[in-house]
Amino acid sequence: MAVSSAHRGAGVGRRILTAVIEYARGLGARELYLETSHKLPDAIHLYESVGFTRIPAERVEPSPYARSDIHMEMVL
Repeated sequence: MAVSSAHRGAGVGRRILTAVIEYARGLGARELYLETSHKLPDAIHLYESVGFTRIPAERVEPSPYARSDIHMEMVL
């Protein structure tokens, strides 16, 4: 997920993220997973603020995304 720099700070990312979470709940999903980078502290803060938690390294599967070094999940 990305929000253009012109719209950052206006709550757009939070609204998109909460809509995705509610949509997943409506579909009956039990868990959400995401990958991000330590170079995106604002995104990490957003994810944690809505309930995502970091997955311990020993539980992380190899990722096809070279820049992903933080893995998070949310139990719904």
